Amino acid sequence: MDGVTLDKPNKEMLKLYEVELEAEMKLEQGRPLDARNVLQGLLDGHPDLPQEDRGWYTQEMARLLYRQSKAESSQLQVAAHRLNGFLLKPQGVTVFKKLEPLSQKRVANIIEWVQKAKDFQDLMIRVMAFIGDLRFGAAADTFEQAFDELGRALGFAAERPEKVWKQGPDNLWCLKKNHYLLVECKNEVKGQREEIAKSETGQLNNSFAWFTENYSGAESACVMVIPVRKLGAAAGFNMPVTIMRETTLKKLRRNVQNFFQEFAAADLADLEPNTVQKWIVHHHFDTDEFVRTYTESVQN
Repeated sequence: MDGVTLDKPNKEMLKLYEVELEAEMKLEQGRPLDARNVLQGLLDGHPDLPQEDRGWYTQEMARLLYRQSKAESSQLQVAAHRLNGFLLKPQGVTVFKKLEPLSQKRVANIIEWVQKAKDFQDLMIRVMAFIGDLRFGAAADTFEQAFDELGRALGFAAERPEKVWKQGPDNLWCLKKNHYLLVECKNEVKGQREEIAKSETGQLNNSFAWFTENYSGAESACVMVIPVRKLGAAAGFNMPVTIMRETTLKKLRRNVQNFFQEFAAADLADLEPNTVQKWIVHHHFDTDEFVRTYTESVQN
């Protein structure tokens, strides 16, 4: 304990707390419009705030205005949810938004994700954090969040529809325009189980039905993460499905680690896109090869 040194106060965070306090004080004084304007000024003055944080402060503005104008408060909450899908879903309002390909090319997205790290050591800490959660026996929410982060790390647009929209698959990646990876995670299923249950195939069938309704004309590769691949007597899928079991999940984790190890000798501030593309292919993360490499067929 004698060797512990305290970090200096984060001045930027203290300024944010000061603005939040000012907004609350104006609300207590019966000035909700002024309170909303304080937070709007914060957003206007911090254009570099992450989208998730902008959503949070937009939701705070909705809260501040609720008693003044429920209509404007509802509009703000819709905007907040579109910025950050984990916030409160507006009541009685359809806010669904399709997952679209990222504006940049995939390699550029990977480089952007990598460059958020301070150095290679920091990069591998981030990578190993989500790799460690991609395992059978992990809590479902932990596994699904790790799979979502993996998709982003590999340059794809990713979301958790069941978490965000309260329906649909556990994970959804947009591999390229009109091509998606739809994933149902059953990583909590015990390895001693011999068959996939009817209720589990039914859940994936429902997720696929949600996908076809909301992504008309798009193609999807459907994957179930589960330690068994034999269908039970009453179980069945309504579309082609492949399985990610323990062996393929281990292979995925190993190749992800090896892929990011390639950045050890590189200058993270000046990465060469062609080199990163070669690493993608070498470690079997090419878009068209992902499902073939990391899943296996269902056994009837």
